[in-house]
Amino acid sequence: MGWLKNLRVSYKVVCLIIVAVLSLGFVGWTGVSYLNGVQTAMNDMANRHMKAVQLLGDCSITVRAMQARILETAGVEDRAQIEKNKKDIHDYMDVYEKDWQEYQSLGMHADKEDEVAAHWQAFKTQTDRMLDLCLAGDQKGALDIYNHDGIMAIIAWDDTMRPMREGIQQEAATLNEENSESVANAVKGMLVETLIALVVLGLLAWAITQSIVKPLGKMMADCKRLGD
Repeated sequence: MGWLKNLRVSYKVVCLIIVAVLSLGFVGWTGVSYLNGVQTAMNDMANRHMKAVQLLGDCSITVRAMQARILETAGVEDRAQIEKNKKDIHDYMDVYEKDWQEYQSLGMHADKEDEVAAHWQAFKTQTDRMLDLCLAGDQKGALDIYNHDGIMAIIAWDDTMRPMREGIQQEAATLNEENSESVANAVKGMLVETLIALVVLGLLAWAITQSIVKPLGKMMADCKRLGD
């Protein structure tokens, strides 16, 4: 600390201020870095994982609505009503595929995506067969297809869709736990850095104070001797 003793008082104060600013800046930069990381992870969870769960849930709701309309169609003989129901069912198909494409654009790459798509295509094919039979007046044949091939396709679709949706939900839960751990680590890190900064500032302030007080004390002693 010899160099510190040789500095002017104003320079010593400036040194103390610079160290204080650098210490606070480092602590602040660390905190911002932690928070940015957590924010990025939270955005990913909200924009991808939760959005994916919502879209897959919408797909499931659309399929249930299709099933209800298919059963309704198999129970009526009015051609105009059947035509209307057919249009509604194809509208549901369009909604499903729009939601599915939006889900795929998120880039989740979850397991069983290809299986879900294959079972959906099978269900669409059986649905079109049922609708054609209904328009031909063969409601019984349409119902038989639904009760066998249609139900089998939708069960297979549901058996692959459900674990895929649950897997994404689990990923979101894991990401949330990681975010919580990151926040806890950020708090601990900032506390440690703040403590270190306070110790460094305390030591520097003590050294500067000593470098000022000791010469003043010596000067006062010399003045007293001169006075005596």
